[in-house]
Formats: sequence, C-alpha cells, structure tokens
Amino acid sequence: HDRAVVAALEPAEHMGTRVRLGRLRELWLEEADLPPLLVDVNALSGRLHLPTPKMADVIGRLRDQGFRAGRAHTNPQGIKTDEQLAELGGAIEGLSKRPG
Repeated sequence: HDRAVVAALEPAEHMGTRVRLGRLRELWLEEADLPPLLVDVNALSGRLHLPTPKMADVIGRLRDQGFRAGRAHTNPQGIKTDEQLAELGGAIEGLSKRPG
C-alpha cells in the first residue's frame, strides 16, 4: 500500500462502517512498511505439527528479535515479516507447546 494514500483515507460516518474501516485503515498503514508477501501462521504451525500460537505473540517475538512484523489484512492468520521462513518456524516452535 502507498502510505500517503492510505493515510489520506478518512472513513465516512454513514452506514455504521466508520469503526470497522478505521481499524482496516490502521492495518493498511502498518502493512505499508512490510514486505508484500505473507505467511499463514496456522498453516506453518500445522506443517510443524504444533498448535498455532497467538498472532500477537508471534508478532511480538519477531519484533523483539529486531524483525519487522505485522498482521496481513487479507488473512486473519497471516503475518508479514522480513524474517526468513525457517527462522519463523523456530519462533513458532518457541511459542507453542507440543501436543501430547
């Protein structure tokens, strides 16, 4: 997304959509500085045979490690990050408790 265009968007008051569109606008602003592709955390966790950790925990862990990370508006289980996929799996493993 183009940050300047998204920042200029202002949700209208009509039809009860202002709050929902305001949240979406904030998500778009966050995404504007992130890589274009996303990783589905639920799918990656499944491939690793691990339960899916909370999205906020995954994003927080990545940011604590110095990576850029945020939610993807196109997928509720998607995140965008500049972390490598193999390392992202390690972050998920560290946050997940093995089933058993």
